[in-house]
Amino acid sequence: MSPDPTHSEETTPLLPKSPTRSINSTTDHDALLTRQTIAIRVSVICILSVLLVEIGDFMLQAPLARTLEDIICRDYYSSAPLSGFSDAPRLSIPESHCKNDVIQGKLAMLRGWDGTLACIPGLILSVPFGILADKIGRKTVLFMSLIGLSLGLIWVQVICEFLNLLELRWRWDQTVVVEVIGWLAPTILTAIHDGIGYFDTFFDVRWIWSANLLALIGGGSAVTKTMYYTIIADVVAEEQRATVFFQIVSASLIATLAGVPLAWWLIKVSSLRAPMMAAVLFVLLGALLVLLLPETLHLREHLRISSPDTDQAQEEVIEYEGSSIEDEGALTFSRKNWSMLLEKFEESRFVFTNPKLLALSATFLVQSLHGMMNQFLLQLASKRLGWSLADASFLIPLASITNFVQLVFVLPAIYGILSRLHLQAAVKDLTVSRGSALLMALGSLGLAVSSARGLFVISTIIFSLGMGLHPAIRSLLTDLVDPTQVSRLYGVLAVMETIGGMVSSPLVAGAFSSGLKKGGLWSGGGFLVAAVAYAAAGLLTLSVSVKKDESITHDDLNQVIDEER
Repeated sequence: MSPDPTHSEETTPLLPKSPTRSINSTTDHDALLTRQTIAIRVSVICILSVLLVEIGDFMLQAPLARTLEDIICRDYYSSAPLSGFSDAPRLSIPESHCKNDVIQGKLAMLRGWDGTLACIPGLILSVPFGILADKIGRKTVLFMSLIGLSLGLIWVQVICEFLNLLELRWRWDQTVVVEVIGWLAPTILTAIHDGIGYFDTFFDVRWIWSANLLALIGGGSAVTKTMYYTIIADVVAEEQRATVFFQIVSASLIATLAGVPLAWWLIKVSSLRAPMMAAVLFVLLGALLVLLLPETLHLREHLRISSPDTDQAQEEVIEYEGSSIEDEGALTFSRKNWSMLLEKFEESRFVFTNPKLLALSATFLVQSLHGMMNQFLLQLASKRLGWSLADASFLIPLASITNFVQLVFVLPAIYGILSRLHLQAAVKDLTVSRGSALLMALGSLGLAVSSARGLFVISTIIFSLGMGLHPAIRSLLTDLVDPTQVSRLYGVLAVMETIGGMVSSPLVAGAFSSGLKKGGLWSGGGFLVAAVAYAAAGLLTLSVSVKKDESITHDDLNQVIDEER
């Protein structure tokens, strides 16, 4: 039976279908392109800025260590008349004569306490500057932080130059010009000479610690790191965020390959001042690049691609923030900020009430050890192996190359093998963290006891292969908590890292200095402390076991809070 054409015509709609879906599709497509364009721009600028800042940081390490060593060395020999360098201020003391235990011990303690003091601004100001970034913008806070770091580097160089100028006071007593001036104006000459003598007594190399006060301008390196990651998280899609974070880490590794050789070359062709001034220039260029960034504070919501889940989550966040502001509207700006701080600390209690989360979070107390050991690595290699600090600095790019190979090839291969064994993600992370802790403990022990150059280099490589420890633990912790708790968890980890840096820096420096006095293999005492610390972190990972689909849910958190109340 043939179809009825009349019926067909009657059922045919007179108006075409609404183009709403097409319009929405086009709008979503345009929004996606806009987000991708901004994300690419922000990512490129952040990566280049990090690269420049890190190049400056690595350029500074060897020349600054040598400058401080030279100042301590001159002071040591000028107070030892029978040393053969009693006229040290007039002579250029060879670097090889500055490797005795007293000088190296003072240098270790100087830099160890400097590392501790550098942690204080971040510990005090990380959360307040985070709140400030939510009010005035991320770009402004990041720029302030980089300017504060730049001013700190400049101030350190000013102190070093001032101390070097004080050593020239001997000329007041030995030049013909002084004799003439002394004949014309003995009172003025005496006053100037006494004044310089006072400054020589009052000022010493420990004044470089005052540079950490300038970190109060922007919160220091802790705030800098946080702002870079926050800016990227604002505009980069979740599925691409890990890739950009890895590119940030890669930029830091590449910086060592550029910064260390460049500093070495400038020292050889010029002086110690050249790479130190160039380092400040690189950091300032990185800060100026930040000014090219768009402000991402308000872009996060505008660029979000709608979906049922994200819309619901967004509404919940907006509703929560709105009620919070409404409830605290009568409070002053200062009291409101402190109220927010106390609220955030209150919400982070779940980390400390869960033994598993607490054990894994405690491993972040040793995270800052890896970066800190670089300066002691240079000192130990220079003293034990007879290398100059400039030559020993090439161990840093060696470690960076090892880290890069590990991140790009070794860890993906290990995770691939574990995936073939059908292990869940949490088990894979826990396995990698245990192996990494073992490598870092063995590498630290090898550096502590090795006196042969080959074994020392191999131990450096083994130590660098353990860099997967904290990324794996961070990933594991993220799997164990509810998504709504991740930001609070990361805040606790940042505090753990800062506290660990404050404690471990003078502890490692003290062990290094004491080991130098005992001599022999004890000269690697700082690395023995590091080996014990990483072994303890490994034991903490061994004390933890994970079960399938285990996590700390939002209901669990509420139950814990209710029980505490």
